[in-house]
Amino acid sequence: MAYHGTPQPAVLELPPELAGVPPALLKDFLSSFSRILVSQLAPEFPQQRVQAAVDELLSSIGASAPKPVDVRLEFKHVCKFIGCSLEDCQLCRNNPSKVCDDGDCFDHQYWVRDDGKGGQLIKAKCGSDVCLQLVDRLTSSPVVLPDVRLKLYVVNGQQLAGSAFGEPPAGLYLSDDGHPLFAAAGVVPDDDMGVAIEVTQDDRLGPAGHIPELQFLDKNSKFKVGGRTFKSFKLMARAVRYDAASGTAVTLAQVESESFKVTTKKGYDGCRKADYLYAHDPITDKTFANLGETTISNLKSNFDGVETVEDLMTLVQACRTAPDTEARLRETLNMARDADKWRNLTRMLTEKVVWDDSVARIFVVPTAARPLGLLYRASKAQVDFDNPTGIILSP
Repeated sequence: MAYHGTPQPAVLELPPELAGVPPALLKDFLSSFSRILVSQLAPEFPQQRVQAAVDELLSSIGASAPKPVDVRLEFKHVCKFIGCSLEDCQLCRNNPSKVCDDGDCFDHQYWVRDDGKGGQLIKAKCGSDVCLQLVDRLTSSPVVLPDVRLKLYVVNGQQLAGSAFGEPPAGLYLSDDGHPLFAAAGVVPDDDMGVAIEVTQDDRLGPAGHIPELQFLDKNSKFKVGGRTFKSFKLMARAVRYDAASGTAVTLAQVESESFKVTTKKGYDGCRKADYLYAHDPITDKTFANLGETTISNLKSNFDGVETVEDLMTLVQACRTAPDTEARLRETLNMARDADKWRNLTRMLTEKVVWDDSVARIFVVPTAARPLGLLYRASKAQVDFDNPTGIILSP
């Protein structure tokens, strides 16, 4: 025999996507939807009972707190480069434009105009826009939490990574003289010096918050707060959930960029070093870090015929079997007592030298019934994808 007990009260769990909808608006919508649905399915059912059921369901979710979530916050971008870093890839071996590392997408230096009217836009090293994205730790998929805000801050570059998580962000904006450190297009920083980031749907990344056009108005060596300047800056972003009932904010996730310097355009150009070196480039103070004009002049005087990157690479390789030559070269380069600089130089010449590569590339369609592809020209291993020069078709 069936047992008919007292029905248990229904509990409606609100999806995270609706957590930010005002209760009154949600109630009005559910009431209207329920009345229309019941009128179609059971016209004889009293409307008063429909409304009472809606009110009971809403009361079951009205006082519920947002569920805890386990998310991380990431800086993301769609890299403009296609060169991979695989040592055995013959297509990309000599391409100096490698795909950026997601974990270190920002450049290590940006420039500002001397007149304080702006400078270089803060983008990824490849020049792409940078976004913020909330990612579910369990699924590694991007998520949208309507009741969570993303905020971006400029902070002291010497601040320990991950320090003071959940504490006031110590954002930098106004100097002791009242001059702003940066400008963000169309956005005014909040009272905590943070810039609110709006999440939208990106065609390639999914839900993400694009960092607005941000540029610095002052150098880190000149900008003063509390009477002191800064060795560097970095960007810090937070995902913050605001509890309207208690008026408190809880930081769910935080991410920080690597430290970077802000200098003048002249200083930026003077310190800029290529990540990869062409073998046939002449040796100059622009080619290698830590080698000035005097050191390069001494190198060419003490080692006859060393004029290009390839020449120096050959000389360093010879040092492996000639300790006397290595000692003389390190003395010439002021690296006799600096093992780290010597290791960095040898690593650069071993791993970061590219050669002229103009071999045409063929890209085939893997699903074609018979071999089919396009032919592209290349210059210095960079493919001109905008202008295919021919079609490859097997008979």
